[in-house]
Amino acid sequence: MFDFLLKAQLNGGPLKGSVPSFMENNFYKEVSAREYTKTFGNVGVTYLERSETEANYAKASGNHYFVYGSVFTNNEYFITTGHKPAKIEAADIMDLMRQYGKRTVDYIKGSFVLIKVNEKTGEVQLLSDRMNVLPLYYCYKENTLVVSSSVPMIIRTHLPSKEVNNQALVEQLVFDYVLGAKTYFKDIQALPPATIMTFNANGKESEEYWDVTRLYHEELLPRDQSLEMLTDQLHQNVELYTSDTDKILVAFTGGYDGRTNVAMLDRPTPDYLCFSFGMARSKQITIPKYICEKMGINYTPIPLGEDFERQYEALASEVIEFSNGTAPIIRANYPYAFRKLKHFSNTVLTGLFGSEILRPIHNLGIMMNDNSERILLSDNPQAAFEQTMTLMKQKKYLRPELIDQVMDTLWQDIDRRFIKKYESYGNLTGMFFFLLEEGVRKYFMQELQHERPYITNRFPYFDADLVDLIYKTPYAGMYNGFLGKSKVKRRNAQLLYAHILKKYKPQLGKYEVDRGYAPNDMLRMTPFNYMYLLLGVVKTKLYNKKHGDDAFKSEEWAKETIKNTLAGKIDKRGIFDSGLQTGYDNGSFAGDLLTYTHMISLVRYLDGLQ
Repeated sequence: MFDFLLKAQLNGGPLKGSVPSFMENNFYKEVSAREYTKTFGNVGVTYLERSETEANYAKASGNHYFVYGSVFTNNEYFITTGHKPAKIEAADIMDLMRQYGKRTVDYIKGSFVLIKVNEKTGEVQLLSDRMNVLPLYYCYKENTLVVSSSVPMIIRTHLPSKEVNNQALVEQLVFDYVLGAKTYFKDIQALPPATIMTFNANGKESEEYWDVTRLYHEELLPRDQSLEMLTDQLHQNVELYTSDTDKILVAFTGGYDGRTNVAMLDRPTPDYLCFSFGMARSKQITIPKYICEKMGINYTPIPLGEDFERQYEALASEVIEFSNGTAPIIRANYPYAFRKLKHFSNTVLTGLFGSEILRPIHNLGIMMNDNSERILLSDNPQAAFEQTMTLMKQKKYLRPELIDQVMDTLWQDIDRRFIKKYESYGNLTGMFFFLLEEGVRKYFMQELQHERPYITNRFPYFDADLVDLIYKTPYAGMYNGFLGKSKVKRRNAQLLYAHILKKYKPQLGKYEVDRGYAPNDMLRMTPFNYMYLLLGVVKTKLYNKKHGDDAFKSEEWAKETIKNTLAGKIDKRGIFDSGLQTGYDNGSFAGDLLTYTHMISLVRYLDGLQ
């Protein structure tokens, strides 16, 4: 199930209004799906499946169960029952919840929200996975509840007002994502991660069953033992996450994560298709293409050329719609690629989250920007926050009075949720908690949401069993410094990749990655390993100086869409300021591309929902 909508009348009265159909939304015209509808008591549900199946729905004794996303049993279930981790469906979830109740969360993992509805009482219970990068949203008012994967579909029920949440807009500007469970609309919230939320005639109850601080450990496992345990767990994950599909797509770029997935994939080569996208001669295409030719692996490049440029604005509109306004327009390459690949499979194996949890942070502006660092690592966070707000006003993307209106409340939220909460750990470890809780989650949430109509993304690195294990070992980035100040520690995490390649597909270890050295170079004796790494780094720096980003020309592709957006901008709410037009006119937007294109997405999103 990749899209879901529920409407419930919780006071026992009749359901008010109809439940809208996804397929009546113009954005779903290119989506291949089977739509199911269910009506029981005072509840109406509609949801989309890729094929004709009711595996994600079950009912018994007046209770109805829905599975949004993908669920697997975990290692704890294996220890308890002797049953190896496996993909499970709604009927299995129903049995687990009957046996374990709320403790079901102890025995499952994956990327999901479980929905349980009692037909007699109308009670609705939502249960999200621990990090929940594939969220559901809800509006609860006037004894009516609407829950959906799509914020625009919630708005179509006419239950929420269209009043904008100004604090959410400012958070988007400051952090490049909205913090916590807020959305851009005051009446609509995201279901938080690791939460069991219950709605009934008496109101709403919320229970958090896990917290990111539980990942932190003072004493770590020995390095060699950790290496073997992580290797075995990752291999098990790749097998598990591909167990329910005959054919699978595999993202294979110039880096480590995808290559390592290929190494661990125990399948005949006709059963999987590797791919990457970028400009035709970029390393992100030439490296995997060369390797796949040498090893007889099926590979399809997705060059981002003239055909992509012609479709760019329409693709960007889809990204905005399906990400619920959270993704920047520069992600238009994703729907372009998956439209071309879905003929082979609608499931893709990716390396998402791998580097982000294994390496020390060394690349600001992606999952954690300068503003995050300035505020959360400062000895005087409030002063740093005030400085940041001054800088945000100077951008003139949002009207300054809007920023002024929310400054006090925003600071209080940041102070409570990210400074005081983590101060006993020190601000460096607190920053890593922020990175996991907000940065990594929100960054990939954008991608996973806008991919969902085309593809199911399986990411074995962000598996709960693996994440628990990683943070018990010295391979977790949390324990290896900050901002890559130690190049040695930055490379330590790559030892895990090199070890896996050597164990499962040794030939993959001899080919260079996009950093200029081969994984096998990590395994050479000291100091020869560091000599090879240094040569690779120097070679890559020279290449980048000559070619720049040879995979994406994002600012050039986005120009026409930005121009058309600003020309047609309605902005009846009076949210945006002159900086967007100025940035386009003088070309300075290219130096602030991520934040700027997020704002352009926001303009288009809010104007489309007038």
